[in-house]
Amino acid sequence: AFEAFNPEDFKPKHFYQWIAAKKITDSMAQLYRSVMVCTMALAIEEGRIDANPMREVKNWTGGQRNRYLTDAEYLSVRDNANPTLRAIITISLQTGQRIGKQSRRQS
Repeated sequence: AFEAFNPEDFKPKHFYQWIAAKKITDSMAQLYRSVMVCTMALAIEEGRIDANPMREVKNWTGGQRNRYLTDAEYLSVRDNANPTLRAIITISLQTGQRIGKQSRRQS
């Protein structure tokens, strides 16, 4: 859905519309939100946008995690990710760090 979007044109309403159309769980919506927050943070670092539009998108709250990704699911996500997201996913798995914590890490 967001493969070919311009960060400059992205608005919070686009994310809400996409989530509504997907009919997914709260925990998946929160995961997608986290990924998009990091994606937009990268767009800021690259000078493509001045502010992160995902900051206006609420956190989803839901129940506790009831399962983890299978190896096949993890490999599918990792293998289809762009190089930056692939690195983030790999670091997350190896360190147990959440994506948000990685994006706040000082160099």
